Amino acid sequence: MAGTTNDHDTVLGSSIYASLPLPFPTSIRLLRILQSPDAKMVHCSLEVADLLGDSDYFAPSYTWGSPTYQAEQKGMTDQRRFPVLCNGRTLLVTENPFLFLRRATCAGTSEAWWIDAICINREDVLERSGQVRKLGDIYAAAIKVIIWLGDEDEYTAPALQLLNILASVDTNKLVRADSLAQYDEAESKSRELLGMNIDQTYWTALSWFYKRHWFRRI
Repeated sequence: MAGTTNDHDTVLGSSIYASLPLPFPTSIRLLRILQSPDAKMVHCSLEVADLLGDSDYFAPSYTWGSPTYQAEQKGMTDQRRFPVLCNGRTLLVTENPFLFLRRATCAGTSEAWWIDAICINREDVLERSGQVRKLGDIYAAAIKVIIWLGDEDEYTAPALQLLNILASVDTNKLVRADSLAQYDEAESKSRELLGMNIDQTYWTALSWFYKRHWFRRI
């Protein structure tokens, strides 16, 4: 469900941050995801914390815009038009973090999160630049950084299956094909180690998996 950007939404969003100022250079905001009777809606609360304090939180790493080429072709953009109800007021975020928040809502998570799309007042240039300069410290202080690659698609399951198989293979048994003459031997050994049911479909899926836009950030 997408919202529309208008003055009302902007005022609501700004008033959330006005009531939660960051008093110190090490101050940050943390988000807690609340259970919602509507599975399509995201409810959360914001609170102020300090990097020098003892607040435990998780931090997702994600792309603002479309996570995949396929999603981009279907119209996913980096426009902030998806509503999140935060401290009883409406904020607009892009679709990819919205999908992450909705997934976390369904999982029933109760942990604190630092999510830049909500925890930073992006309309305040000074705050935004100051928080961006602390990104390394913010992620370093998190209990765990969760990589959000986006929702599953038709390539996800076979790609992960192939990755699990590759992780279990003894690489010392693989044969390297340094020339065309050695290719048949290398292919035969690979089929033996990976299993005959691993065909080109799996390799294509793995290729698309690593074309997800998050990997461009590395």
